[in-house]
Amino acid sequence: MKILLKNGFVVDPSTGLNEVGDIFIENGRFAGMTEPEKTIDLGGRVVMCGGVDIHSHIAGSKVNMGRMMRPENKLNVPDTHTTGVLYAKMGYTFVTEPAMPPLKALHTHHELHDTPFIDNAALALLDNNHFIAENIAEGKKEENNQWVAWYLAATKGYGIKAVNPAGGISWEWAKELSDLDEKCERIGVSPREIMTELVRVNEELKLPTSFHLHLNNLGIYGNSDNTTKSIDICSKGRTHIAHLQLSCYSGDSWATMASDADRICKKLNKTDGITCDMGQVVFGDCTTMTADGRLEYHLQKLTHNKWVNFDVENETGTGVTPYTYSKNVAVNAIQWAIGLELALLLKPGKVALSTDHPNCGPFYAYPKIITWLMSKQARDKEFSECNQDAAKRCILPSLDKELTLYEIAQLTRSTPASILGIGHGIKEGNKADIAVYDLHPDERNPGKIENAFSDAFLVLKDGGVIYQNKNFRETYGKTIAVEPKYKLDEKYIEDKFYEEYSVLSEHFKI
Repeated sequence: MKILLKNGFVVDPSTGLNEVGDIFIENGRFAGMTEPEKTIDLGGRVVMCGGVDIHSHIAGSKVNMGRMMRPENKLNVPDTHTTGVLYAKMGYTFVTEPAMPPLKALHTHHELHDTPFIDNAALALLDNNHFIAENIAEGKKEENNQWVAWYLAATKGYGIKAVNPAGGISWEWAKELSDLDEKCERIGVSPREIMTELVRVNEELKLPTSFHLHLNNLGIYGNSDNTTKSIDICSKGRTHIAHLQLSCYSGDSWATMASDADRICKKLNKTDGITCDMGQVVFGDCTTMTADGRLEYHLQKLTHNKWVNFDVENETGTGVTPYTYSKNVAVNAIQWAIGLELALLLKPGKVALSTDHPNCGPFYAYPKIITWLMSKQARDKEFSECNQDAAKRCILPSLDKELTLYEIAQLTRSTPASILGIGHGIKEGNKADIAVYDLHPDERNPGKIENAFSDAFLVLKDGGVIYQNKNFRETYGKTIAVEPKYKLDEKYIEDKFYEEYSVLSEHFKI
């Protein structure tokens, strides 16, 4: 069908559009203007491409563990259908599952397939994989190129994810690493060596997205020095640092913990090829889940909540435990402030919106976060309700900057799309994924901003209306994956599987 979206205020950083204009769609894609079969007058409302979430745990084994652990709070970790509905209602059309254990890939894809409305991709966890670590220890670069290429093709993965590299291997023997040059148990490789190798492999295989990294010592006071060192280590290739808020802490105890976001942002702004997402805290109850089992163990020791920790054979591990972010706790208030500091201090194109759903808060809190970023009044009001000791240990109160709609579109659309390497923007030939918000470009009222981004006026996916007037037209998106062009020694891979996995390589493939 030929559709004309008329008289919208188009905000599209991918093409530089920030003005009133018309959009023409033909056969599900943006096209040059011809005679339309259907015209929709948008009345000056804000028009953006569909939202892109670069980091949200929505499918897989640990997500299901979170659902089982929290029957009392079903929206904390929503089911697949609810996940798709909530994203579509906000105008999002693409979501990345950022931590897929290769051995658990089949069920992860079953869940992604069962999530309506959104296109999706999954990143394969390859950080603490014994095969890859052993090859690093033995200097076998060619073999690692083969393993990564094989894993991504076999699991229908889209990119490489590392979580607490080398630290996860040590944690299998209840040991921890505190330094980037400290060697892990048994295999004897360091976080520095694993990060360096995976950055190299990512570039040599020419993968479309950056190497995605969950930093070592995440969530611990004084971890910001580790963060600056990791930025230097990964600067030889494209690297995306996940939920950076959790890695911006100075101090030598929780009593002295403070924001180091200003220093981290200055370094990131000067370092090409390194990006991040926020990991913004939202006050309230949440369910934390991560392949960083060490972190979850320590969190559970702090809270005494229920807790799950398990390994996935020789690949990775995971932990799940509930947590509550409280305005009365200074550390939590500082964490809340750091996420906003990152979005306000980093250059456009360096940072994407995330809550590391569900770890720091639910993805459906994005409209509230957008409001804090667009309105100093709104964030000052929120901060005024927090433990005021936090104000002395961060710089957020001194930041007067308010993001524009154009910058919000960068944060939620063009930047994550660029990092992922997916076609995006209102350009002829691109998929017509569109969100229209009942908002005019000069609106600064916090309540109206939050309401508009909470409930889109109109959402189109592949050129078809999927949400309008609080009614959904259910459709399902597509999973994008890569199959790197690389010569594989299948016999070598089959033999290693036979020796060390509980399944054969032929049964592993999707």
